[in-house]
Amino acid sequence: MARSDGMYPTVVISGLDQPMGVAVHPERGLLFWTEQNATKGIFVASMDGSNKRVLVDQDEVGTPNHLYLDYSADRLYWADSGLYSVKYVELNNSQVFTIYDSVETMATFNGISFYKDYLIWTDKDDVKNGIHAARLDKQEKVRGILHPGSGLASQLITFDINNQPEMTSACADNGFCEHICIPTSNETYICACGVGYTLDDNLRTCSSYVKFDNYVVAVDSYQKQIYQLDLTSGDVSAIPLSQSYKGVALDIHKVTGRLYWTDNSMGVIVTSNIDGSDETIFRKLPNDSISDGLAVDHVNQLLFYTCTHYDVIMVASLSNPAIYRTIVNESLDEPRDIIVNSETGRIYWTDWGLEPKIETATMDGGNRSVVHRPDNGSWPNALALDTNTMMLYWIDAKTEIIGRIDLVTLKNRAIYSEPRAHFFGLALLDGYLYVTDWFRKYVTRININGGNTLEQIGPSKFARLNGVAGFKKSTVKTVFSKCLQSDCSNLCLPVSDSDYKCACSDEGKNGIIPCAELNVIDNILVNPARSHMTNERDGSPALTIGLSVLGVVAVIVIVVAGVYIYNKRFRADNISHDRLVEDTNRVDTFYRITFPDRGNREEANFDSGIENPSFDCSIEDVRGGANLVRYSPM
Repeated sequence: MARSDGMYPTVVISGLDQPMGVAVHPERGLLFWTEQNATKGIFVASMDGSNKRVLVDQDEVGTPNHLYLDYSADRLYWADSGLYSVKYVELNNSQVFTIYDSVETMATFNGISFYKDYLIWTDKDDVKNGIHAARLDKQEKVRGILHPGSGLASQLITFDINNQPEMTSACADNGFCEHICIPTSNETYICACGVGYTLDDNLRTCSSYVKFDNYVVAVDSYQKQIYQLDLTSGDVSAIPLSQSYKGVALDIHKVTGRLYWTDNSMGVIVTSNIDGSDETIFRKLPNDSISDGLAVDHVNQLLFYTCTHYDVIMVASLSNPAIYRTIVNESLDEPRDIIVNSETGRIYWTDWGLEPKIETATMDGGNRSVVHRPDNGSWPNALALDTNTMMLYWIDAKTEIIGRIDLVTLKNRAIYSEPRAHFFGLALLDGYLYVTDWFRKYVTRININGGNTLEQIGPSKFARLNGVAGFKKSTVKTVFSKCLQSDCSNLCLPVSDSDYKCACSDEGKNGIIPCAELNVIDNILVNPARSHMTNERDGSPALTIGLSVLGVVAVIVIVVAGVYIYNKRFRADNISHDRLVEDTNRVDTFYRITFPDRGNREEANFDSGIENPSFDCSIEDVRGGANLVRYSPM
């Protein structure tokens, strides 16, 4: 569970056997859920996970799916695809009844909801995949809306003010809890903390106790947190930040210990100390920027990052973020991760575009060459470099391998493979590769010297782990910067183990920041069409596109078939590999079914006009009386 804004997620109950549907009763402080495997049934517990018991045992269920709670009648309904029926249990006496069955047509009820005398459900059967509705008073189906060929109809909700009546709650004003207030009745509550936090002795506030050595950090974009894993104890600590971030790329300054990460939804690069202090926006990125890769050069005080929207690679000064430069802006398709070799003045990056490849260049973008070309269709994601052996490690989410490239001979070989993985983040620390996988809820590692399996590190408490980085003081090499004696006015960019070039900031090219080297040795051209300095974000929230109709009181049924379906079809196919930015306009199918709201006896109108809906639908007209909302596929 988490707060309504997504902050401070925490696990309230674990060790369940294929849980599916969930419902809560805030006034009673009760949590209900279904399980589908060996211990199938319907269960209830206090909202903090305690006092678990069986509400409906396995003799009364077939395959229990989603739940619907009728607060007024004190009934809990469930969709049962194994019994082809919708059933309910009286919460006061635990008696079980069937309210609707479809044995003859073998409807595989999945998600359910109610509106007055109408039962509305989703069906994921190949033929009946979509939304269906029935009149309960007549016990007959009145409408079915078939879903398009892609995706599966899943859960649904209805909006009706009568479905959630006024209730008293002990958690009004969050019950004086810092993170989460969990009601245990209508008069009592307990405070809980998010993953990586500990409840203080006052039982209200939460604290996080981070370590300053021998750890890895990873960003969880679903839980909107950055987590630290203590490599000595395996304990998890959340980096206590002032706000939530949907982080993607992440790196650590090996001297100061500062964290740097990207948030594509906010369009920023953020930095803070490892304990969360001094949290600041390092750089606001141009509109529509998608930065999936970031690397800190702690020796030369530089920060490199990729942008897969503008197809560029950038460098910025760590001491002055206003000084930045586009160093690569040609022949990039989908640049993702980037790493640096401070000793040799080189950068390495992955590109998972139509012609996937791993490339390298000097820090000024020169002397560019291809290190490795995976097979077309590959998704090379992250990189890690062993500067002692000059071995470059890389992961591929499509071919599901961890590879190693000898940078001297350019020979590549797979050192580990795993069917149906989706490797994303990679970090090398003290002889181990630390790996994040979109299919795993934990961090793994493998020994680079003959490891043959991925070992779990820490608990399974995460959701979507992206970038990962590690730090151990004893492994940090002492390297002197070639730029210590430079007199560059803007940027000093190493290009070998002994040489560097001075370069002007992109702003300096326009006279905004003075640059003494302009038109002298600054000979890297920036393509205006690929410039990364225009249309700076003004800090305003991202535009959210939605559909609304003034004056319509309606039942809204939403079916999300994209990412949600991939989660439900766990590892059925390779999950989507795309640009890592929250797209607020990508609900695969949005159904609206309207009902009369003027006290008349008109039948509800299930003719939504989208028998085969597309992603793009527009509202053609809204009529009074029956409140018909008509969609027209575009």
